Amino acid sequence: MTFRGNINPMNVLEAICASLWSQPAACMDFYQAEAIQVPVNSHNSIVTAELLVGIVVLLIGVNAGLIYAYRRCAKKEMETDIGF
Repeated sequence: MTFRGNINPMNVLEAICASLWSQPAACMDFYQAEAIQVPVNSHNSIVTAELLVGIVVLLIGVNAGLIYAYRRCAKKEMETDIGF
């Protein structure tokens, strides 16, 4: 993570604590001493592994359908060009 701001121990500690997934006791003590609200973890997302797999499967299915439609159309066009 890029740190922007004044480089002093308190700011650096706050930046480090904000970037951690789980807050250790030192960070919680720092937040209490400075009367800072514990930040909501920004790493939480609504994209789960199941959703990601579902989207990938859906995209593969759509691509397979498009390839099938293209090949069918190309075959039909080739048959009309040949006069089959």
